[in-house]
Amino acid sequence: MNTDQFMDSMYGKALYAFLGFGIPLVFLAAQVLLGWGNLPIMILMISWLGFAILFYMGVTDEETTG
Repeated sequence: MNTDQFMDSMYGKALYAFLGFGIPLVFLAAQVLLGWGNLPIMILMISWLGFAILFYMGVTDEETTG
């Protein structure tokens, strides 16, 4: 299984979902609920989450139109 096949499989999509959405949401939840973190980490996680959303929108648009 090469890299393209892996990323098209269910595991590849789950990896994208975890890296893109899971990590920043966990950090943001820890900061809000537990008071961990600081402003630079919050800015980084919001930016990371925004990039993941834009990337996901691009990938799903490509899959539906092509």
